[in-house]
Amino acid sequence: RFGSGDVQWLTAGHGIVHSEMFPLVHEDAANPLELFQIWLNLPARNKMVDPYFTMLWSERIPRQTFTDAAGRASEVVCVAGRMATLSPLAPPPNSRAADADADVAIWTLKLAAGARWILPAAAGASTRRNLYFFKGGSITVDAQVIHAHGAIELRGDVTVELVAGAQECELLLLQGK
Repeated sequence: RFGSGDVQWLTAGHGIVHSEMFPLVHEDAANPLELFQIWLNLPARNKMVDPYFTMLWSERIPRQTFTDAAGRASEVVCVAGRMATLSPLAPPPNSRAADADADVAIWTLKLAAGARWILPAAAGASTRRNLYFFKGGSITVDAQVIHAHGAIELRGDVTVELVAGAQECELLLLQGK
């Protein structure tokens, strides 16, 4: 069973059979599903490692709430990749996230309506970085208003100001070299 912010982390290595099953959490209420399935290619040296599976339960995943000057909150959940005072849980062995030079980050961001938050820069310009805007009416990314849900490619070596529109916004940050 998993849901409500839990993370399943699987390193396929030389092979593993898996399937996702979604039992009902609530028998008397709605059971909405939001799911991201993220695949990171293993480096050649790790293609045939032993498979590995771990659960990162939501209540153990590091998170921090930041408050802007107007008192509006932005929550960052750090699945992988260090951010300021947040250190993620140990990544599975042989994964890209276990290699500090890969600069992997997987964060979810939730900004209250009207909240402002500064996304810190990655380790350097060679880090690829994308924000996936998946919930909310609009988000302003460095003065550019985005009204449609989708992917936003960012430079890795610069900070980015995010400002939620009139509704709470949710985003997924993926980055790595």
